[in-house]
Amino acid sequence: MMKNEVSTEQDEFIKNAVGYWQCIENGNSKSANLAEKRNKKIIMHLGNFATALLEPLLSHPSDAVRFAAAAHLMKTEVSDEAAKVLQDLAQNPLGLMALSAKAILDIHGHTC
Repeated sequence: MMKNEVSTEQDEFIKNAVGYWQCIENGNSKSANLAEKRNKKIIMHLGNFATALLEPLLSHPSDAVRFAAAAHLMKTEVSDEAAKVLQDLAQNPLGLMALSAKAILDIHGHTC
């Protein structure tokens, strides 16, 4: 896989992650689900390269991007780092992202 292809895929992942939460906040679950499906397609397309694409996004300035990257990395060799990101996001007392982060941590046997 070419470096610029990964960069393009990463940019698309970021766009979809931000778009997902914008759609959720606006009550448009259909568009949110479409954004998440696009990200799942990117991850499937990248296969073994997905971790290399997502791991740097764990420190992205956007909560939405960190959340999406961490959620997708929970079944990888960097799941501990991903769990730390989700634990941090789960500390926000308001919003669906915190609840979603807690749910993902619970599913994967991590605590907040």
